[in-house]
Amino acid sequence: MRREAFWWCLVPVLFLLGGAAMAVLMPPYENPDELRHFNYAVYWEAKLERNHALAHKARLISRQEVFQTPLYYLSLAPAVWLTGYRGPLDFPRIDPDFRCQPAPPGQTIHRRFKPLQGERQIAGARTLYAMRATSLLWGLAAVLLGMALFWELSRGDKALTLAATALWALNPRWLETCASVSNDVAASALAALVLWMLARTLRAASPPTLAKAALLGALCALAAYSKMNAVGLAGVVAGALFLGGRGYGLSWGRCLGLAALSAGCAVALMAPWLVRNHLEFGDALLLNRDLWRPYVATRAATMYPWDFFREEFTGFRWSYYAVYGQFALLMHPVAYRVLDALLVVTGGLGLAFWARQMWRGPDLRERLVQSLAPAWLLLAFAAFLSYNSGVMASQGRLIFPAGWAIAFLQAGGLLMFLPRRWRNAAAWSLLILMLAWDYYVIKDVIWQAFQYLPV
Repeated sequence: MRREAFWWCLVPVLFLLGGAAMAVLMPPYENPDELRHFNYAVYWEAKLERNHALAHKARLISRQEVFQTPLYYLSLAPAVWLTGYRGPLDFPRIDPDFRCQPAPPGQTIHRRFKPLQGERQIAGARTLYAMRATSLLWGLAAVLLGMALFWELSRGDKALTLAATALWALNPRWLETCASVSNDVAASALAALVLWMLARTLRAASPPTLAKAALLGALCALAAYSKMNAVGLAGVVAGALFLGGRGYGLSWGRCLGLAALSAGCAVALMAPWLVRNHLEFGDALLLNRDLWRPYVATRAATMYPWDFFREEFTGFRWSYYAVYGQFALLMHPVAYRVLDALLVVTGGLGLAFWARQMWRGPDLRERLVQSLAPAWLLLAFAAFLSYNSGVMASQGRLIFPAGWAIAFLQAGGLLMFLPRRWRNAAAWSLLILMLAWDYYVIKDVIWQAFQYLPV
């Protein structure tokens, strides 16, 4: 029993230690878009308290974040309230000598913002650290739910669960995201929750009920309220319930009813937000590129998927693992070649692993369970391509809500051809390598570039 508890607690504890180190060593607002996320959270807390003046000013500074769904930011409201932050808004000034250019490790201090000055800036930073702690708790929930999902997808394969959790939870770029104010962590946690429940539903002895379909639809809406691209989960759930019902021998009408109920619940719960978007911006789904143009770098011409794969896919893969700070802190160049080769090779092996699982699946329901990871990854990547077609946003962090799916396929590919007696050793070796990588990034990249401690 103690051994099992140690196994389940080890990676989450290591995740918390690494995330806490990054949260402390990263100066305020040095994470990508953190200043805007901070102000959007302040905006929602001010709205709850009916502080209209503060809400108006915070919304102006939030810029494009006003298009984001509110669940994650509402979860940060207690951090604002408990630290007593009521404005006025005052933030460190941008260093005029800063250049948002790649800075290899070992250079001099490379901060975008000047040091904090005055009590108002210090008060804002205090609230920011409380928000980072809340975000880290969201990340912990994502890791725990991811472990449960890996355990379910692998049917209790301890080596595969450990390897997948290490690849995901200890990815230093994911650690940095969880240690900053970013709604990607909430979307990741809720997506893992939805698909874990869906996998258990498809493997249950009895067919899914209408109540379970409605609950899954409601959870899809909750995930979309954390980040809009998670709305694709509703399609995954509806399709799985429809086909899974057939696997249970239900009638076509019953299967269609389950799928329609789950999708209908998701749409009904999202309706208030869609109406708000239509009334305020004239576009319920915010697909109009002109809405984004004042806030972000938009493309002069649409970038089609084949253009992305030809021009930006390599940088996208590199940034999935390691581009820190204001997109300007890098590891040693050799590390990117090694990591990129690892990602490409294990990704290819992961597809082979998925094909083998599909081939071995005893029935339709088991094949559906094995298809959850690639299906969600495909939808999340399609949503990214749609956004990136009009906005210059080739950042791997934007696909983190499906990062657990990438890690599961990678781990499956890595362990697929190993004899069973070597699998545990391989998983533990992978965990140690991820820890060494985190230590290198925290010590030789983050600390060397910022040399910052909150005092």
